[in-house]
Amino acid sequence: MDIMSSGPVRFRFGFIAILLILSAVAIVDPVDPALSTDLMFEDEAVQRVKAERASWHYSDLVIRITHDDEGQLSSNLTRVQELLSIENELMNGNSSISWNSTESWIVELKTPYSSWSDAFNDSGRSLENATQWSQLLQPEIEDGWCSENSTTNQMNAFQETLVLLPSDSRVNIACPSLPGSSVLLPPESNEILWIVHLEGYERPTDWSPLFDWSESASELTDYEFSTAGVNLLFGVAKETAEEDLRAVMIPSFILLMGLLWFGLRDLVIASATLAGVGVVMLSTVSILTIAGHQFSIVDGIALPIVMGVAVDGAFWYCRSSRSRDEVRQMLFVAMMTTIAAVMLAIISPILIQRSLGLVMATGILLSWAVSRFILEDLFLSRREVG
Repeated sequence: MDIMSSGPVRFRFGFIAILLILSAVAIVDPVDPALSTDLMFEDEAVQRVKAERASWHYSDLVIRITHDDEGQLSSNLTRVQELLSIENELMNGNSSISWNSTESWIVELKTPYSSWSDAFNDSGRSLENATQWSQLLQPEIEDGWCSENSTTNQMNAFQETLVLLPSDSRVNIACPSLPGSSVLLPPESNEILWIVHLEGYERPTDWSPLFDWSESASELTDYEFSTAGVNLLFGVAKETAEEDLRAVMIPSFILLMGLLWFGLRDLVIASATLAGVGVVMLSTVSILTIAGHQFSIVDGIALPIVMGVAVDGAFWYCRSSRSRDEVRQMLFVAMMTTIAAVMLAIISPILIQRSLGLVMATGILLSWAVSRFILEDLFLSRREVG
């Protein structure tokens, strides 16, 4: 009899040891949840790019540029050349406005002025060395950069002018056939956009160095560089969500403990249940992190679901008149049906639903296992209390 009973005891202590080790790992090396488009949506184009290139990860971000006096940029040759110089310093220089991050780097920088430079080079003219626009626009470039005879660089300059200048800008030389445009004039706009292709070792790519660079460049030059893009907006949302989650975490545990004590009239069971929830959540984080899962701040929604499963186990074991085997069967069926429902989220085309579903399913399974294999005897021994 002792030999038979020693097996479950060894299993129980082994299970406890594993959970404690996983919890310690999560405490020592806490996960840093992210929030970005990479974790929310699965873009087929992005998946194709990932399959056809090396294993780096990238982000595409936008920089909006205006002059401090909010005046013309594109029709002012001096300002165009200054921005070309800043662009060159960013990519290749060694100055205070050069890129200096070691965690992420710029793979490609799309700007309207660099494409203009390439287009003028195809006509034997230098945008960087010109002293006035007439040196670039005369003799006339027939039909500008949007004709059927345009070179690849000229067509690219036309396309990037449409994309990277405001929609109400006059494109002029870029496509003189458009209403209001002239082949003898440069494009006119008081702001432009740069598209930055950023890569890094981590996923998602850390775009904060670009934000820092934009602030520094704005202070050191006569231009205002402002970062834009969905991922930067998500960065603000992530910080807000983290603060909200921290603000409700402790009150949630206190409220749950109060409700457990009120419903079960047993402080020991309430404390054990909450301790089990804590160990389950930490172990879930460790297991999924080891498996390579990237957590989102939205995954915090799984916490109350896992708490509910733990409370279910405590209630049925402590307050039900059913036998041990009947309670085991009921909780097992409840666990399986809940995970089956959560599986619908795991097969969702929306990545963030998959992530949340995976965290919930893992937490629910571990919560059931803790109630079944660790806390069961304690729960049953307290049936007469209260």
